[in-house]
Amino acid sequence: SFIFPNTELTLTFELTVTDINNISDVDTVDVIALPLVPPPSLKTVPVPEPDNLMDFVKDKDAAIKLGKAFFWDMQAGSDGIQACASCHFHAGTDNRFKNQLSPSGAPPATAATETFEVGGPNYTLTPDDFPFHKLQDPFNRHSAVIRDSDDVASSQGMFAADFIDLISGSAAESCADVQDLVFHVGGTNVRRVEPRNTPSVINAVFNLRNFWDGRANFVFNGVNPFGARDPNARILEVQPGGDVVSTTVRIQKASLASQAVGPPASGFEMACGGRPFAKIGKKMLSLRPLAKQEVHPNDSVLAGIIDPSGKGLGTTYADMIKAAFWEKYWNSDKLVDANLNVVGVGTPASTDEYTVMEANFSLFWGLAIQLYEATLVSDDAPFDRFMEGDATALTEEQKHGFEVFINQGQCIQCHFGAEFTKASVSHILGHPGQAQILELMLMADNEIAIYDNGFYNIGVRPTSDDLGVGGTDPFGNPLSFTRLAQNGVDVGPPFNFTPPINPAARVAVDGAFKVPGLRNVELTGPYFHNGGQGSLRQVIEFYVRGGDFHEQNINNLDPSIQVLPLSDADMAGLEAFLRSLTDDRVRFQKAPFDHPQLFIPNGHPGNETSVTDDGTGKATEHLLEIPAVGAEGGSELKPYFVGSVRVTKTVDKPVVRPDDQVKFTIQVENTGNIDLKNVSVTDPLCTLSGPAGDGADIGVLNIGETWTFTCSLALPESVINTVTVIVDDPFFDPGASHTEASVEVVVDTTGPTNATLQSFTAAASEGDVVVQWETVTEIDNLGFNLWRSGHPDAGFERVNGTLIPSQAAGAIGAAYEFVEHDVPAGTWYYKLETISYAGVTDGWHG
Repeated sequence: SFIFPNTELTLTFELTVTDINNISDVDTVDVIALPLVPPPSLKTVPVPEPDNLMDFVKDKDAAIKLGKAFFWDMQAGSDGIQACASCHFHAGTDNRFKNQLSPSGAPPATAATETFEVGGPNYTLTPDDFPFHKLQDPFNRHSAVIRDSDDVASSQGMFAADFIDLISGSAAESCADVQDLVFHVGGTNVRRVEPRNTPSVINAVFNLRNFWDGRANFVFNGVNPFGARDPNARILEVQPGGDVVSTTVRIQKASLASQAVGPPASGFEMACGGRPFAKIGKKMLSLRPLAKQEVHPNDSVLAGIIDPSGKGLGTTYADMIKAAFWEKYWNSDKLVDANLNVVGVGTPASTDEYTVMEANFSLFWGLAIQLYEATLVSDDAPFDRFMEGDATALTEEQKHGFEVFINQGQCIQCHFGAEFTKASVSHILGHPGQAQILELMLMADNEIAIYDNGFYNIGVRPTSDDLGVGGTDPFGNPLSFTRLAQNGVDVGPPFNFTPPINPAARVAVDGAFKVPGLRNVELTGPYFHNGGQGSLRQVIEFYVRGGDFHEQNINNLDPSIQVLPLSDADMAGLEAFLRSLTDDRVRFQKAPFDHPQLFIPNGHPGNETSVTDDGTGKATEHLLEIPAVGAEGGSELKPYFVGSVRVTKTVDKPVVRPDDQVKFTIQVENTGNIDLKNVSVTDPLCTLSGPAGDGADIGVLNIGETWTFTCSLALPESVINTVTVIVDDPFFDPGASHTEASVEVVVDTTGPTNATLQSFTAAASEGDVVVQWETVTEIDNLGFNLWRSGHPDAGFERVNGTLIPSQAAGAIGAAYEFVEHDVPAGTWYYKLETISYAGVTDGWHG
């Protein structure tokens, strides 16, 4: 197949044939691009599933339960802390700020010569650190470079250590600490950081290959991420007569399974270096699932099997495997060694002997996690509802952004289909005939190159920084299918290259990375494989300027990376459209995106210049709790960096008389996850006093801080007063904030007094007079004086010693009673005086 740089172009191919008599004939063909179809709802796309899945799995629901437990269980890590979920807890990815920097891209940093630019180990990232390649003019890639760094914002994993063995009954393993030449502060080891930004596991089931470089193979071999590339990958199978043999397996459409078995064996992510997968099986089969973590009683998958304590599950991993997988993969008393040779029967005599279930643990782990992650499909975003016919699901700004996405922005060239990526199973395998794993592409220099479909070099970093799919696997073979085909390698079905690829053909795979899907993208920052952009706006600016390393990467650059003619309204609309791809079930952690409790490392106490040694050469830990959430959901997930405020406004007297004084109180709370430096608060009616509550960081509205302003004035007429907060910050999100607050004050001009009476009575009672009155409203009323006279036209005498205080406020009245004792016999007249807050008579009643 062929990718066009734009849909306006017509390409003419000319073929000249000359025979042995030097007679030539020429023919031409015009190739015209079909317009790209707008993405449909994700509900229209079947969830990929291996065709031979049920040869291994006997109960999918049981396997999903097992996969969810595996994915979230902290006991899987060599330290008893690191789970798969430790890097995929926030909309399927990682939003931590502290100790999240690697000094370079892949391979992982291990040499003492590595240097950090953005910040050192244990540094806390701030909005000011982004983008990592900062230009004087963000819309002009040729403008002055203010800073540039090859650092990568990624995820912290393990301390440097080598695996020794398991410790009976313990989630933590015996490991030998190793002095880390890169990830240390003053010689004290800190947790290592991965060399690429963490992708989301949500909707990852739709990817043909996983990991940024595609090394998680489409074909799962039951053991590791590399599929048929590893000829020695074998599992055990119990024969009908009881014998146990090793065998190869090939499970297509199982890239997620290939991905799942990678991190548990990685010395950077979850393991002490050199830990065999069978050791993971031996350990996990001896521990109660999720024993260290609370599981919500309404967990959408695990609710029926929770331990009565509320922590972990009331079952075993062995029983869960037996319920999920066929007997031939676990039902045997034979024992094997690390090379899968049968060495005995019964109970292992050492930790180097394995049951069949332990030896096949990578198979169970991979397939169970794939089936769990296959449920993590976010197909109910506003965009989905819009494409299903709900015209109100998108705002007008988002609809404009959708148009920009398809047309002016040309985003759809790579972010294609309902999955918003050309790296999807449906895009590559969804065509009749041969799989479209390779494509021809007209490059920026008008020459044609072959590349891996769904993998592009877009100029994020210089090509040499990280080769991506242009790199090699552990066996020395190209990760790129294009280069494999050039080398004559039979990749195997469904990728059969007919006709064969010319070994001399130009390829464009170096520095190319898998196109990520865009669903829930507002929650999955930082962005790109290096995590070098902190916000969607910065990502859009990157594309508008035609990338950062356009000229340097020209030999491999995607031809769609050109300067884009987008206006401010276009960019705002495009950003708004991208937010329409967020499924609120993800945002609020509702089923199927609910989860058990998790404790994740969040850097180390101290900073990039000072940490505390725990006595073993490692820095002390700071663990952050991610609370358990049930099917009904939990707290709202926020973007990576988001400035957000909540504004409230109140008034002391909502109903007053003309020219009465009122006092307004305004509170501005920072509800985001970044400090806000340029905050202005304006009130159209009066000059504000304040702010009170501005802490030691004067002039900065810190995270969680609330500023209080007040103002007082006399109002001649009713008013609805609105205060406005303006925040000048590139990460501020007005769409997710409440930047205005209003309050109404009614100036009552209908009556002569500040109190309206419902009733006013006086009655004699054994020498006393009981006076009772009830108000309907009291406006600016401080209290009452009661006066008595023998004649209505004669002088009155006040009978209360001190002011009878008001018991009401504004539009709400109250009932009163005053008893005048020992009143002389006769006829008496009473009247009531109301006193305003100014201390003057405001009216008479009676």
